[in-house]
Amino acid sequence: FYDQIYDSADRLWDGMRGIFSRAGVPVRVQGLGARFGIFFGSTDPVERFDDTLDRDLEMKTRFVRACFSNGVYFHDYGSVVAGHHGISSAHTAQEIDESLNRIESAVSVM
Repeated sequence: FYDQIYDSADRLWDGMRGIFSRAGVPVRVQGLGARFGIFFGSTDPVERFDDTLDRDLEMKTRFVRACFSNGVYFHDYGSVVAGHHGISSAHTAQEIDESLNRIESAVSVM
């Protein structure tokens, strides 16, 4: 179970980091296991809550909406929570890859 969830997480996070990097989007994607955060506006590690306070909420909103339009759901907690997301053990490598393709399309139009 844990090997699969960590492999899926690495596949998703590495893929997202590559997408954002190629698009020139300043963002930090980090997490542990099935849970992760996407922090727009900085590439610095997020270690404490106050590291998230100067994030780019407008860019996050554009990303969430563009992904939703492409069939990938990221929960938008508004400005209260930094933006924690997750995957489950049910997500296959093929589903992760399809999500990454859709995320890349979304990022290209935001």
